[in-house]
Formats: sequence, structure tokens, C-alpha cells
Amino acid sequence: AREYLSIGKNSRLEPELSTENMKVYILDGKFLSQYRINLLKDMLSVIQDNAKDYYLSIFVKMLPKGEMKLTIYNKEIIFSDMKKAYKYISLDRLSPYLNNPKELNEHVAREEILERLKLQIKKDGKGSDFSKHIKSLKTGLNTAQYFFP
Repeated sequence: AREYLSIGKNSRLEPELSTENMKVYILDGKFLSQYRINLLKDMLSVIQDNAKDYYLSIFVKMLPKGEMKLTIYNKEIIFSDMKKAYKYISLDRLSPYLNNPKELNEHVAREEILERLKLQIKKDGKGSDFSKHIKSLKTGLNTAQYFFP
């Protein structure tokens, strides 16, 4: 909860990207162009569709070269009084399924919690560095959706 509150201090709610259950914040008071808002809206739709039962906060940090870093928090877990009662699972148990998201979805039970997951997708393929970065963000978010069963 401390990390969440620390990040949230310097953030601004982006109403165009936020919904009732998913709040999107931009760090360091930055403003997004309409182009970036549309990009993020498209990318985040997969998380929004799969996480309708959750209350998520997504923080967008602008990086050099126009890149972005997204951090997703499930507020129900962070601020829960029952943290010790959750059934935490290890990423090691899931590693055989990480390359097959549909199979991964079958092995993460609704009541199981991963405390922290960091997705780092390689930027490869054709196109500019920015287009490769956006493609890697989309791939990461497409994988992240399976952690919201």
C-alpha cells in the first residue's frame, strides 16, 4: 500500500481513459496528446474487458524517447484487511504456461493471488523504435489480461 500511495502522490487522473472500475493516472503531472490517449484506450481495453470484477489503478509513466511504462495495481488486494488470508501462488508454478496465455488462464484460480508480476516484452520486429515499443506494450497487456481470471 505504501508503494501505491507513494506513486499516487504525483499523479493526475486521466478521465478519458478511466472507467468506474479502472482508474488511469498519469505520473508527474504530464499531459497526454489525443494520439496517446487513443493508443492507450485501445491497449487498455483488453484489461478493462477481463477485469470487470476488480478495482484497478493503472499508472502511466512517460519515459524518454516517447516511451511509456504502465503499472497496474488491484486496489482490492492492496487495501484489503485479509492479506494474510489470500492464497498466494508462485510464478514458478505458472512458468510452464507463460508462453500459452489461454493455458495460463486455466491454472490461475480466482482465489489465487500473485503478489507481484513484472512483464518485460522484447522490442523486436519491423518499424521504428516507437512502433516496436507500442507493439511490446500491447503484447504485455495482452498477457497481463490472463492474470485477472
